[in-house]
Amino acid sequence: MAISFIGSAVGSSSPNTGTSVTLPGGMAVNDLILVVTAVGDTVNNGMATPTEGGYTNEIAGIYANDVNDTTLNLYSKFHNGSDTTCSFSAVGGANASNAAVVMVFRGVRLDV
Repeated sequence: MAISFIGSAVGSSSPNTGTSVTLPGGMAVNDLILVVTAVGDTVNNGMATPTEGGYTNEIAGIYANDVNDTTLNLYSKFHNGSDTTCSFSAVGGANASNAAVVMVFRGVRLDV
């Protein structure tokens, strides 16, 4: 089976509120869900992590520290057939913005 793109979705929140992304329709069990999260703020922050279980942190965090700090992470999960959203708790202070981008692919195998 060839790898195919199923769909994408985005979500954001500001200031310092939780973010939720509705997963694309048409997903099937074992579709690969990739989630990139970002937090921007005027102070150092941790990373927004998915509140739903089963996600693996693929990148331990890319961090930029200057006047405006930014943290970026990548998470992955194979769809279990019942997930409909990917949500994140609020991260950061009164100036923080949280964002997430979800992309879903079919036909990705890890046993190669």
